[in-house]
Formats: sequence, C-alpha cells, structure tokens
Amino acid sequence: MHTIRLNIHDSIYDKLMGLLNILPKNKVGIFEDTNYPTISLDEALEGLLK
Repeated sequence: MHTIRLNIHDSIYDKLMGLLNILPKNKVGIFEDTNYPTISLDEALEGLLK
C-alpha cells in the first residue's frame, strides 16, 4: 500500500472526498490531517533565505 499527502483546494475538496468514498473500503484508507501546519509561500521563502 502507498501513502500520499495532498493539498486540496476547498472548491474541489467535497468532490474528491466523494470520489474516494466510493472506492472499496478495504483498498483505500482516508485520514484527514487537520493538525498539519501550513505556511504561505512568502514564509517558506523567508525561511530559506535566513
């Protein structure tokens, strides 16, 4: 089994979740990571320049 992390725009999140939910439950596990810290591109670039 493989694991991927996706950043999904709010405008398509529900559609993607609907698609994933119709797949066989024993083949796909969905784990929402709501605690993952996010930063802006500017913050990321600032961190690289320090």
